[in-house]
Amino acid sequence: LEFKKRCEKSIPPAQGFLLGELDTDLHMYLADSCGNKFLTDTMHKLWDQNTRIQFYSNDFTRFDSAQGEHIELLDALLDGQFDQAADIMKRHVENCMNCSFQRLTN
Repeated sequence: LEFKKRCEKSIPPAQGFLLGELDTDLHMYLADSCGNKFLTDTMHKLWDQNTRIQFYSNDFTRFDSAQGEHIELLDALLDGQFDQAADIMKRHVENCMNCSFQRLTN
């Protein structure tokens, strides 16, 4: 519930570092909660690269839609809808990946 409350707060794009911090905190919390050391280590390494891309591009527009996806994901998890949560996470990762590729090619 803590992350859902944090995700529901409005953060202006000008404060992208706060949005990035929330994004990182949520993803690392989810990875760490799985109890899978390999997944946790991989996510931490991947997230370091993801953060570099976000801040190098200075483009925080994706955070607004990501924030909505986070809330949708948390709602599904809290409701015990794990298959739906997996679908939401897959779509979220694909959206983030596409955005990162666009940032790198522009």
